[in-house]
Amino acid sequence: MAGHYGDRMLVSLLFVAMIVATGYGLTYSAGVRLRFEERMAIGTVAGVFAVSVVTFVAFEMFGMGWPAIGVGLAVPLVAATWIVRGQPALVRADVRSAARRMRLRSAHRSSLRPLAVVTTAAGAVATRIISLSYQTTSRGVSAGSLAVWGDWSAHLAFAGSFAYGDNRSMRSPIASGQPFKYHFLADFFGSMFTVTGATLDQGLVISAWLLAIVFTPLLWSSVVRLVRSRLTALFTVMLFTLSGGVGLWYFAVDVSRDGWNIISSLPRTYARIPEVHVWVDNTISASLYAQRSTLFGLCAGLAALVVLLASRPTWSSRGFAFAGVLTGITGIAHAQTLLTAIALGVLASLVDRRRTWLWFLIPAIAIGGPLAFSIAPETNHVGMRRSGRGRGCLAVIDLHVCYVCAAAVPEVLAPLTGVMRGRPKRLVRKG
Repeated sequence: MAGHYGDRMLVSLLFVAMIVATGYGLTYSAGVRLRFEERMAIGTVAGVFAVSVVTFVAFEMFGMGWPAIGVGLAVPLVAATWIVRGQPALVRADVRSAARRMRLRSAHRSSLRPLAVVTTAAGAVATRIISLSYQTTSRGVSAGSLAVWGDWSAHLAFAGSFAYGDNRSMRSPIASGQPFKYHFLADFFGSMFTVTGATLDQGLVISAWLLAIVFTPLLWSSVVRLVRSRLTALFTVMLFTLSGGVGLWYFAVDVSRDGWNIISSLPRTYARIPEVHVWVDNTISASLYAQRSTLFGLCAGLAALVVLLASRPTWSSRGFAFAGVLTGITGIAHAQTLLTAIALGVLASLVDRRRTWLWFLIPAIAIGGPLAFSIAPETNHVGMRRSGRGRGCLAVIDLHVCYVCAAAVPEVLAPLTGVMRGRPKRLVRKG
């Protein structure tokens, strides 16, 4: 039994590796120079989106099974292979550059070691948190957090409708007779792993884990591209991921009283401690992992941002188009990211006064607009959005404001890190 379980997970992990490899190859179609760590992170997002979208098209024709998975992986993989074969020298140069930068001391501005350390630490924490999402105990199934308990039951229903319900007509699995009006790509991606042998809840875990691993390098790379400061990047990652983590203080208190041996068996949860009026989870446990669509959207938005910042110095139309296509797919992955990206793109085009921005805006709107419209819920007379989750328009507006404010975090932190170093300098050079 244990060997059979291991074989099933091995197939799922091999599927993950092929998705990452496919996306890595697709990044070379952007036509801009990216660092190795950027290609790996962006490629993971691009691979997930490309394989998921093609598989969904195949699913509509064949249903969920190996034919759909095979087509969904083969088509983008062949495209990525063809792209990579056309520029082997650049591929080798990227790998050699990464190896050289890993050998540099951490103090060197080009060293990869700081990012490697932060990514490894974040990856270990992400793996631990996500692995605890669902646990089978003698008393039944235990949820790893209140957010998982509240949200993942619905997501299991959504993913299960694709995996086992042959939901090609896109009907709501939780509201009989109603259309499925929800950004479903994250749940569809999770359902694909049931074909490779994973259970449905394992599929949700694996799909969330894959993007959780690359979230840190994506956020780090975006900040470094924006303000050219690794210290600012470190502060941004810590502030964004640890915001609301007041429970850290109580963890320190428990460690000082009981010692570090509590790590192996935590005495309590530190995300919510009602007895001391700590009610708010941090960004990670409350949103990114529980609401996996948010994780998909932020990863896609950050990936597109890195490509745009890399394209801007030469105004590469291919780079802008690559970012536009990636953003457009968020119409069925996380519509809030799509709307925010389009709004920021329009603002940037007005500031730069360059037509190159049309290479981003046109595919983002042309692809994302119809996709988002296809899953747009109905509205009633008071302007509240009706969906299976009961979200209102005010909540969407709040999310848009949140994302725009988050985009400003690096610009706010950069002067502070410059003062700490004793040498304030110009933050962003003109492209």
